[in-house]
This record gives sequence, structure tokens and C-alpha cells, in this order.
Amino acid sequence: TILRMQEELHLSHGDIEANIAELEQARDSYLGLLPSSAKTVPELKGLLDAAPVVSVPTGYNGVDELLGGMEPGQFIVVGARTGVGKSVFLMDIAIYATMDHGKSVLWVGLEMTENEMLKRFCKRLGAAGQKDALDYLEKMRMVSGAKTIAQVESEVMRGKYDLVIVDYLQLCRTNNRHDNEVQELQELTRRFKLLSMKEKTVIVAAAQLNRDVEQNARLPRLS
Repeated sequence: TILRMQEELHLSHGDIEANIAELEQARDSYLGLLPSSAKTVPELKGLLDAAPVVSVPTGYNGVDELLGGMEPGQFIVVGARTGVGKSVFLMDIAIYATMDHGKSVLWVGLEMTENEMLKRFCKRLGAAGQKDALDYLEKMRMVSGAKTIAQVESEVMRGKYDLVIVDYLQLCRTNNRHDNEVQELQELTRRFKLLSMKEKTVIVAAAQLNRDVEQNARLPRLS
């Protein structure tokens, strides 16, 4: 970056120390051109008079009492071992949000085909084999199969959804190279959080818990 600035300022190459003063002055000039996004606290107090944020209920009374509903800008991870019922839990939330509260929902099913997802939703609606029951989910859209985080981001930005559900987190991929899965998960969670804030939506993702939880017979930790 320093060498590029030196080139733009037509400074001599090689001796960085000799150019530090001019580089600092140029940096201050560049930053001065950028508008500040900071506001004083008195300027911001008007936000408290605005209409309250409308939360998205889960339909599970105990969970709603604990969370106070799910608010736009939140990225929530539901962690559990395989077979515990993460997908069923998230399907119930999606159905309740769209059927009972008219919320627009995007279901991102990364481990099931569209046919499998539709059958599962029919069962949750208590209408196994009766496809007309799916008409109640008119405000829900689905994408299925392997997707990258960039593809999910573009779909969310196009649709302006109240609720986005990702099933499940570890099956989503980035386009960047990572040394290990932890680094990739760090990028995924960071981008999902930024996406929820930017698009003012709720994003809920299922995640598989580490098998060490069972081997060590202890409660799961956040990691």
C-alpha cells in the first residue's frame, strides 16, 4: 500500500522512511475528503422516538420469552447434534412466521433437494402427501443444494426477506482458500452477521455440534 501511494504521489521508491512525512500528509488529505458517519449522542436520541422494531416470533413460547422474539439485524445459530431435530425446529419457525404473521421467508436447504424439502414441509403441516397444503406457504421461497455464501447473499439482497433460514451452516462454502474449517466458519459467521445488519433481516442457521461433546460427557461450549 505504501509503495502504491508513493507511486501515486510520484515519490522516490526504496527509501520509505524518507517519504513518511509526505505519506502522512497525503493520507490526512485523502481522509479529509471522506464524509464522517459519526453522529453526536443528542443527534441520535431521536431514534428512540421512532417506531419500535417489529420482531419475528418463533412460535415457541419459552423461546420467545427468552429472546423477546428475533429482531432484524440478528444472526442466530441453533446448534445441536445430528438427529436431534434442528431442521424440524427451524421448519416450525418458518411455518409460524409466514402462516401466522405473514412474514416473507427464505429457506436455504443445503442438504436436501427441493422434492425432499417439500415433503418435509407437508409433514410439518400435518398433510403428508397432500401438496395443496403448501399453498399456505405462499410467502416462502426456497433454494436447495450446495451454495456458496456469495450466492446466498445475492438471493437475500434480491428478495428483501423478513426471515432467512440456513440449513445448515457447515454446508455453506466460501470462495476463498482457508487453512482449516474453523477459519471458513469464521468468515461465514462474519458475513452472515453483516448481511443480517445490512438487509435488516433475521438470519437463523442450524449448526452441527462437535462430536467431542458426547465423548467427554460435558455440556457443549460456544466453540
